[in-house]
Amino acid sequence: MNKFVMKRYEFDNGEYNFQKQKANSEWNFYRPSSCMAENISLAIKGYDLKLTDKIIVHGSETENHYGKTVWIQSQEIDTDSKEYNICVLSEVKGITPEKAEEIFEQSRVKTLQDLIDYLSGNKIKGIGEKTKARIIEKLTEVQKDDLFSKLHLLLGNVRYARKISDKIQNLDEIYRNPYKIMKSLNIGFAKIDEIAIQKLGIELDNEERCCYLVEYKFNEFNKKQNNYIDLDEFKEYLINEVKYLATDIDTFLYENELIVVDKDKVYLQPVFEAEKETPDLLCGNFSMHFEINEMRRYLDIMQEKNTFKLSENQKESILSILKSDKVNILTGEAGTGKSTITRYLCDIISKKYSTLLLSPTGKAAGRMRECTDRNAYTIHSFLYFVTGDFANSYMSYEKFGVSDKIVLVIDEFSMVDQVLFYQLLAGINDCNFIDLVSIILIGDPYQLPSIGCGQVLVDMINSKVFNHVHLTETFRQMSDSNIIKNSKKVRNKKMIDVIKTLDFWVDQLNPNNIKKFFYHFKTKYKDNMLNLYKNVQFVTARNVTKDEINNMFKIPKTEDNKFTFEVGDKVINTENNREIGINNGDFGIVEYITKKEITIYFYDVDIRHTFQKGEVGKIQLGYACTTHKLQGSEYKTIVIVLENNQAISNYRSFYTAITRGKENVIILANSQKDILEVCQRDTDYRRKTDFVSRLKNVFANSLVRF
Repeated sequence: MNKFVMKRYEFDNGEYNFQKQKANSEWNFYRPSSCMAENISLAIKGYDLKLTDKIIVHGSETENHYGKTVWIQSQEIDTDSKEYNICVLSEVKGITPEKAEEIFEQSRVKTLQDLIDYLSGNKIKGIGEKTKARIIEKLTEVQKDDLFSKLHLLLGNVRYARKISDKIQNLDEIYRNPYKIMKSLNIGFAKIDEIAIQKLGIELDNEERCCYLVEYKFNEFNKKQNNYIDLDEFKEYLINEVKYLATDIDTFLYENELIVVDKDKVYLQPVFEAEKETPDLLCGNFSMHFEINEMRRYLDIMQEKNTFKLSENQKESILSILKSDKVNILTGEAGTGKSTITRYLCDIISKKYSTLLLSPTGKAAGRMRECTDRNAYTIHSFLYFVTGDFANSYMSYEKFGVSDKIVLVIDEFSMVDQVLFYQLLAGINDCNFIDLVSIILIGDPYQLPSIGCGQVLVDMINSKVFNHVHLTETFRQMSDSNIIKNSKKVRNKKMIDVIKTLDFWVDQLNPNNIKKFFYHFKTKYKDNMLNLYKNVQFVTARNVTKDEINNMFKIPKTEDNKFTFEVGDKVINTENNREIGINNGDFGIVEYITKKEITIYFYDVDIRHTFQKGEVGKIQLGYACTTHKLQGSEYKTIVIVLENNQAISNYRSFYTAITRGKENVIILANSQKDILEVCQRDTDYRRKTDFVSRLKNVFANSLVRF
């Protein structure tokens, strides 16, 4: 017999069986739900269990009260064979084996996936739209189950098989790019490496493996914070932690294109490039120019139109920036008027130049739009238009509404990491419709630093080569705020006031108090749930606590609902999605649910979108979130769940959380001792970078040249 063997699957148990119902009848295939195999349902004639020369099973016969049963120990199958495809297609209601064969002949395709693609855009004679939809649904389900079965047998792990089968279309993909695919699913590198080497036969010197080994181990050691790590320390770490290396350590480091060894420092190549090239991009001949008298006249006119009057210190800060021929840095803690000054600056600048307002997050961009009454965008969305398919096109010009001469204004700059800042500057430098005349960077150096590597804002301030304006004066209307008073104490690593006032409330941490405050505000906003979600936010240090609170508040699930969420639930998007227009950190409310669809209104960006069942993987409950998710946001009320977790909580995180509250801050803690510890805990944020020295060298050389 001419056999084609795709894969032989061996089983130690009798999970699979063919059972003969009556004498001289066909054999029927049964697949219990716990089994691992192709998702096939076939009718078989004959005792040798030979289906075709492409589908073969092996097993033994036993007798029981049902008759003769064949238990399968192994099977050989080609799931791309015509016979297999016809068997699967004929399972669809209304499709006979003869009709199935006719469909394949008419479409002239060979595989189930090809047939799915064909049916999606073509008609089949004698097949209506409803039947076509049933066929596509059935074939897609079979393909997915078939792939899952193969992965389960290949990997020997149900969880990984399910995660990977949701990510890929066929088995070849996991053989071609195992590290890339599994890394995107947050599978740890050690497990990825074990699977790739032992299960997929990946060689130790495989190019993809080496790339991901370097990136993963560097970031694991570095925690994605420092620009560089010490060479000797990294060598020792690799020797102890990496199980499989194709070469010796020195060869691996010095000949790896992803790593730059600079004397006694080791960088990832993109970070090294960013740290090295950014100073040159910041050392341009900026040419924003306003006459002093002209600027003062503008300020006087604006003061007359605004109810809030600037102090002399604030006026001088604005003038200092407008007359500078350098990059400008505007910093200040909460309540010092950064937003107000930003608005004045944009209004004055717009009389001569265009302003391009950017921020690292969608939330911060929204706040920037509110305070300036101008369009603001995320850095990522801007880069998408100036470096992607639309680069240097009229669409980019039209999208951002800019003229030739532009002043770049970036808010929440403490959140911008080294690589992102370089990508932005390089993108603008390469853009032929932008003439950058000035840069204004705005931020609070006491907030959490960027999630990515570096400490760009702090390094730029410490280099002392830029025009730096630091605001210290608190607005008169905020000077009595307990939120401001206590945020200053935390910034200086001092104990906050343990009080119970309208704007600042410290209480005991326990489940009852968490629920009490939630239901208090739920009653307050009972006529409009959306206002509750917009105005009140719970904040935690740990993801596990965040999840516990979210589950505590979520609306009870109904039996007929197939989704995680219920109508009325508060949710948060955790991934940028340009197609829809929602960003990582945008909050929404679930408005409508059917068996296969869910509609969410993202009130942060005023976008309503309907997701299919398989598209909501990056949407999570949003009643509570971690501090990093809130940086750049503001709420009327912030409820801080302050746990005793020394590995995570620190004074910067605490300061950031407190300053998110505009009217009320509620702190729930186990004890005053825990609060004091957090106020004084200084996790080392002095990251390893050479950015300061590179800035000084470049600017010193530029002075010599000119």
